Amino acid sequence: MWRPASHFRLDAGADLILGNHPHWIQPIEVYKGKIITYAYGNFIFDQMWSVKTEEGVIGIYTFQKKEGMSKLVGVEFKPIKIKDYGQPYFLAGDAYLTALTDLELQSRALAKKL
Repeated sequence: MWRPASHFRLDAGADLILGNHPHWIQPIEVYKGKIITYAYGNFIFDQMWSVKTEEGVIGIYTFQKKEGMSKLVGVEFKPIKIKDYGQPYFLAGDAYLTALTDLELQSRALAKKL
């Protein structure tokens, strides 16, 4: 249900969909050249019972204004991990690469379902 709703919104003129609610990182989709993020996971969360609920991603979006219109020109994702019940920190090194690789694999799997 969430994919058709996101596609509908982009077809209606939205330029970017920032979804969220699941406490796990969800895939990213490119639909007709536009970005859909389905969920960033957690940022500050106090339930340390699952590795997946200790993970999150921060999206950094760069827009350029031209002729009165804003256009998305850059997207970057920064993975984070939560420690000690609600203290996020940015991942680095191998953990950073692993997190982004996992996100890419999820996103590629979603793209194959189109």
